[in-house]
Amino acid sequence: MISGHLSAKAGKWYMVLELRTPEGKRIPKWIGTGLPIKGNKHRAGEMLYQKRLEYSAARGTSGNMLFSEYLEQWIKGRQCELAKATFDSYKAILERQVIQFYAPKGIALSALRPADIIAYHQELRKRGVSENTVLRHHAVIHKALEDACYHELITTNPATRVRRPRKEMYVTKPYTAQECRQLLDSIQGEKLEPILTMAVYTGMRRGELLGLRWGAIDFLENIINVQHEVVRGNVNGRTALVAQDKLKRTASLRALPMVEPLRNMLLAERQRRYGEKSVEVYDYIFVDKKGRPLKPNYVTAAFPKLLAKHGLRLIRLHDLRHSCANLLITARTPLIEVQQWLGHSSILTTADLYSHLTFQEKLNSADTIKNFNKERRRNMKKNERMTVSEWIVELDSESLNNVQAFLDTGALQSLIESDSGCYDAIIQSDNEEPLFVEVNLDVNSCVEDLHCTCNIGFCIHLATVLHEINAGRANFLCENEN
Repeated sequence: MISGHLSAKAGKWYMVLELRTPEGKRIPKWIGTGLPIKGNKHRAGEMLYQKRLEYSAARGTSGNMLFSEYLEQWIKGRQCELAKATFDSYKAILERQVIQFYAPKGIALSALRPADIIAYHQELRKRGVSENTVLRHHAVIHKALEDACYHELITTNPATRVRRPRKEMYVTKPYTAQECRQLLDSIQGEKLEPILTMAVYTGMRRGELLGLRWGAIDFLENIINVQHEVVRGNVNGRTALVAQDKLKRTASLRALPMVEPLRNMLLAERQRRYGEKSVEVYDYIFVDKKGRPLKPNYVTAAFPKLLAKHGLRLIRLHDLRHSCANLLITARTPLIEVQQWLGHSSILTTADLYSHLTFQEKLNSADTIKNFNKERRRNMKKNERMTVSEWIVELDSESLNNVQAFLDTGALQSLIESDSGCYDAIIQSDNEEPLFVEVNLDVNSCVEDLHCTCNIGFCIHLATVLHEINAGRANFLCENEN
């Protein structure tokens, strides 16, 4: 496919196609989109892609395009649409590995088969990479081929017929509430104290922390606006810091309540930096001695050294984000609120990351189940049965005394569990004739649900007996069948 790129000129986007003469001489062709620069980058990128397709089709280059050549052109066309960090990641995967694998094979885009993609998976595994790395590479290839289908360069996406590599779950071991308190107490006065305090209380990503500016802090409403980030990126072939307003996902743009410890910390930092002077809203909050934003690698490398210095359990810097989530989940914060707090694009991501609970949370869950079961025993539904001992446990002290008094009279001469789950009882009645009784342990059923077990014809429900005992009456509402 003919290559091309977008260029901003006179406040509008222009498409620049790289045409070539038969001799191979490069001739750039400028085509106006008519679109203003602001807010139209994605639309201009789509127009560029369509224009490249048109010129490629006219020259008959699409059908014979190699898969490796297509990937080179595809990643160039995505630069205007992807976040800087995402684009750099895709570009590195394709240029350093995928394209180098497929280029010598000379496989045409239209001839690519699932077996060719599987062969690349196998090559990665031979190199000893993790299954998550294989999955990331597969996702980039799948996306590139999906776009090829969308633009009708191929009829089907062969990557959809390849078994998706299985993601290896990373079980985080975040700090507990006690460990978070120990961390914040230990790092007082340390250079990284402000940014680590912010990380614990907000769960912000590293780039979001480094990109936090004074203009994002609303001291009147006590709100922290997460809307900017500073990340490492590739600029003209060199690694450099990249500041951008466009974050990873729309959900990443969020406002967080500013709790009192953070407010006090930020006010103290503002006073130290500016005194009585006005704050520069575009100044970064977490800076080095020269006022420059802290470098991502410096914070990441210095964090474990700080933990070791104070004898704290070693975790990654990103695990402070998980620790914040752990605090929220342990406090039984609804998962949808945790998702919004952390800025996840989907609640599935939140559930996937934090499906495991702390041991204390499991204990709390066990208590909940135990209390539920206890409540259930108090309110058993019709036709549910309980043993005599279980039923008696539910009685209050006065009722227990009455039951004990009844048992002390010796009236209950025997109580034997029958095969049906009921009890066959022999009770000495007032007229000195023994009563043969079937005792049903259903606390809600009626007398009519029972049946006589002998010719005397007495039927006693244990719930009725205990109720009458509790009422202080000795007669058991027994009726003579005769």
